[in-house]
Amino acid sequence: MHIDPSIVALRSDRALQRRLQIAMEAARDKWFGEAPTAAVIEDLEQYSAGAGLTGLPHLSALVGSHDRATHFVRRWCETMTEAVRLNPLGQVPFRYNCSAGYSAIRLATSGRASLSLLAYEERTDVAEPTSACFVAHDLHEIVLAGSAAGLVHNMERGIPRPISRRVEWSAGDRIVTCGTNETRQVISVSGRFSLLQLAREEAGAPPTREVALDSGRILHRSCGDKRDSQTEMALAVLGAMRRQDAVPAMEAISAGGPPHLRWQAVRHTIALNPQHGFAALLRIAKTPDDELFVPAGELRNQLASAYPQLLEQEFEPCPA
Repeated sequence: MHIDPSIVALRSDRALQRRLQIAMEAARDKWFGEAPTAAVIEDLEQYSAGAGLTGLPHLSALVGSHDRATHFVRRWCETMTEAVRLNPLGQVPFRYNCSAGYSAIRLATSGRASLSLLAYEERTDVAEPTSACFVAHDLHEIVLAGSAAGLVHNMERGIPRPISRRVEWSAGDRIVTCGTNETRQVISVSGRFSLLQLAREEAGAPPTREVALDSGRILHRSCGDKRDSQTEMALAVLGAMRRQDAVPAMEAISAGGPPHLRWQAVRHTIALNPQHGFAALLRIAKTPDDELFVPAGELRNQLASAYPQLLEQEFEPCPA
């Protein structure tokens, strides 16, 4: 394997690494500090806090005007391209992700809201979709360049399966999908297709659902709130580490919060400390209006059958 000497030198020179990073972050801060960008970021902060888009002139104009959106993205490209030209081995200080035929870079984030640049490439191996993901967020997108064909799906309550319609998008078109019952998919691209996307997650978002388009059957569910996902991951890690000191925190989580998170907390508490875990399970199994009442009762019966000694906790001692 050939490794360029400049990369070898950078790898062994921590001071050079810091200078490169400082230079790239300075370019980012310069762009953030420009008046048009600063005005958009200020609106983004208010949008994240729950303000309506119509009352935010800079942000609404950005996703409503092709000229404004193009100028905004072009200025970002000019700033960061110049920074990379001067520092070829520097890392652009923005979050990004890439997959086959798709890439995205997060230009700005504030709480539950984000502004991203998306790019799709033409692919010949894309099959007609058989499912769609419905995510609890609002999306306002404007097409910067290129054209594409896609599907817009709607899954209102009471409808057995998604209603889909085919659409064609080209430069200047706006795409708006809101809430948990609307989503869109890009299925074919001519050359390249780029979008500026404004997204806002719902507070306490319900689970994301992958739904079969032909039947409406739910194929997969995942947590819609990243904070809940982080907590669920922490529960799994602490449980695997057998951290007894985490039991009180797990008991607290089992007492309130999203049902799926409470259930995981009960399971991990039982594994770490059967006495405390079974007590938490009993509290739920004795509360008929709890969303977990039925599964808690079923698990209580299974555990009681396998470990009869746990039933001793169901009987309170006589006060005398």
